[in-house]
Amino acid sequence: MKKLTSLTAAILALFAASLFSACSEDSLDTDYDDLIIGQWLQLNAADTDQSFVMTFNEDNTMHFANAVFANAQTGMVWYESAGFSYTIADDNTLKISGTTESGIQFLQESQINYMAGDVASLTTLVYSLDGMRIPELEGVTGLIQRAPDKTQELVGVWSGKEPGAGAIQYYYDFRADHSMVYYEKNGEGWDVYNYELYYPYGEFIAWFWKEANNPADPYIYRGYQMKQSFSKTQITCTRRVHGSITEEFIMTRAEAKDLPKL
Repeated sequence: MKKLTSLTAAILALFAASLFSACSEDSLDTDYDDLIIGQWLQLNAADTDQSFVMTFNEDNTMHFANAVFANAQTGMVWYESAGFSYTIADDNTLKISGTTESGIQFLQESQINYMAGDVASLTTLVYSLDGMRIPELEGVTGLIQRAPDKTQELVGVWSGKEPGAGAIQYYYDFRADHSMVYYEKNGEGWDVYNYELYYPYGEFIAWFWKEANNPADPYIYRGYQMKQSFSKTQITCTRRVHGSITEEFIMTRAEAKDLPKL
């Protein structure tokens, strides 16, 4: 079998995440064809780095979006794979099929248990890569949630301090093109990091940066969960690492005039 890439690994985690729910009865006349349209997020309960976004379109095409390792020079990139299609049968079976970026033929059939508001429960019935069934990923029930693009709500200047960082101040200048300039106060002035990227979906933000602020360096990736339902004035971002261990920082809405004068 071909070597699995990060995108394929994310697909493998689609309904094998540690979020579980009990199956429930739902009427077969529910119009899931309309309800499923849009962006959905799978948040891994143990590590947000394993989270990813999937989008179902009205023309029955779909794609996954997640962090993928490109190469040693580029590092991690936010990859949008559009080579998939889906159908929903009369018995509420969701069939997803397509070819991954590495040429692997992917097939997954799942039972839609319910879609209640912004949450859906699905149970995997068939999971196949290059025609080979993977039994350990079948029979798994998982939750997904709606994840609208939050770029426009995040664009602008935010300030913050990281817990335990003392009086060190930070500024984040989010741009509409998904780039971000990061300002960090040091003992003598300000350090500016120009090579940062962000992709916000629902309660999740995919964040990339170059540690040495050098365009030739690879990107480092971290996925964060945005708490407080994305307040217009304050956001608490938490990265879950191996269960109970977390990284957290708080951002407060600021203005362009508040940015450091360099």
